[in-house]
Amino acid sequence: MLLKFFRKKLRLILWITIIGTVPAFIFFYGYSRSQAPSPYILAKVNGTPIYVKDFYQEVNQLSEAYPFIKDPNKIKQLAYQRLVEKAILLREAKKYRLKVSKKDLLQFFQSLPYFKDKKGNFRPEYLNNLTDEQLQFLETTAKENILINKMKALVTSRIKVSDKEVEDRYKEENTRYTLLVLTEEPEQLPSDIKIGENELKAYMEKNKDKFRIGPFYKITWIKVEDKEFYPQITVDKEEIKDYYQKHLDEFKTSDTGYLPLDKAKPVIEKKVRAEKARISANNKAFDLSLDLIEAKDWEKVLKGKRKVHTTGWIKGQDIYSTLGISLLKLQSLPRGESSEPLRVKNGYIVLKIDAEKPRYLPAWDDVKEKVKKAWLEEQKIERAKQLLEKVRAELSEGKDISSLEKKYKFKKDEKGPMLLSGFIPGVGYIPQLKKDLRENGISQVYVIGNKAVLVQVLKKEEPALKDLTPEMRERIKKMLEAEKKELFFSKWLEEKKKEADINLLRKDLLS
Repeated sequence: MLLKFFRKKLRLILWITIIGTVPAFIFFYGYSRSQAPSPYILAKVNGTPIYVKDFYQEVNQLSEAYPFIKDPNKIKQLAYQRLVEKAILLREAKKYRLKVSKKDLLQFFQSLPYFKDKKGNFRPEYLNNLTDEQLQFLETTAKENILINKMKALVTSRIKVSDKEVEDRYKEENTRYTLLVLTEEPEQLPSDIKIGENELKAYMEKNKDKFRIGPFYKITWIKVEDKEFYPQITVDKEEIKDYYQKHLDEFKTSDTGYLPLDKAKPVIEKKVRAEKARISANNKAFDLSLDLIEAKDWEKVLKGKRKVHTTGWIKGQDIYSTLGISLLKLQSLPRGESSEPLRVKNGYIVLKIDAEKPRYLPAWDDVKEKVKKAWLEEQKIERAKQLLEKVRAELSEGKDISSLEKKYKFKKDEKGPMLLSGFIPGVGYIPQLKKDLRENGISQVYVIGNKAVLVQVLKKEEPALKDLTPEMRERIKKMLEAEKKELFFSKWLEEKKKEADINLLRKDLLS
């Protein structure tokens, strides 16, 4: 059990290190790895097995990294694709005879905060604290990721960025837009609109996931808060100076200027103190989780030294508001034993799932009013959307907005001038807005909340190239190079996936 905790802690460190040190186009491929070959195989990629155990470890890592993805099936599909890609990349690295040198490994170990003292110096003697098995795991993990990064660097080595591309991106990102925003909120449907019970049942069957309730859980949990450790934490001058030097970009005031250390000191001290408190809380929660691994009576073990919380039956949709973790994360935890420390707002929790009930579809009489209400709302939104679709068609034909406003009675509002980010004040964030407006000058019709929205460009103000400084050119060039490499590598990898012999043996685990 201790080794399991060590590995989870180490994988998190590796995750943070990789994400923070490699270019944006280099994706992280999970550090999950079984201790021994598992008899349960999820898939084979060119004959190389992907084990079910590794799959679930990858699911667990992704649920921590992307808590905003609420659909468990999306996380499972992502985990499967990443493991497939990892197998393909390692095979390609072998084909190109890429090697990992001792220098590569040393640089990798030197990059990990786990093997540094508080001043940031690498301490090789810390490796002596690990068992032979742990060292072998870490070395294998490092070699795999170094090979993958070398393969990606090889594939994208010829990618270049021209001066014109830099200037075009500068104009694109700094052009200010004045927008016309049209909205149509659903009105009440005509009183004579009706739908039969059979049609409603068919609607429910088509959308039954919307009407299922559950799952339900009974949970025991404790919390260790960061604030418990603040009184005993000190921050010295060297730590403040070290943070400032390592995070200089945080204190940038212009393309060439930085906030002086003496003025940055209060902010740095607060951040370092918070991080030390977080680490102390994590260590305390870790120790408690070990004490509680197989305990049935947490109150007896803790002897009143920490409050033990218990829930009655709680809905899966209420897990985040109650505990501060995602439902997917909860579902990945072992049953009947304490979890590893889980980061939540202002601290860590350790929990145990005592009992659970799966999702189910209620009896028709219990859910029919909810189904009818959902159907009526959908009809209202659809009518609002259809109205703005007509407006969009006529605007595209050159019709005057004033005449269309009288004809369709929608609401209109002028916004800007503003940079085009996808977010419109008073409306919300529209992911495809930038692409739509730059290509066509008018958006598609979107449904945002309970209203339909249409956006048109009224005016554009491009920036002058004389304001593009050498420092800005270099920054944009690096960003464009990373984007182009990411795009090129993604396309190359997709081709390799098409060529690969991929045999999914356990389709049931992805649904």
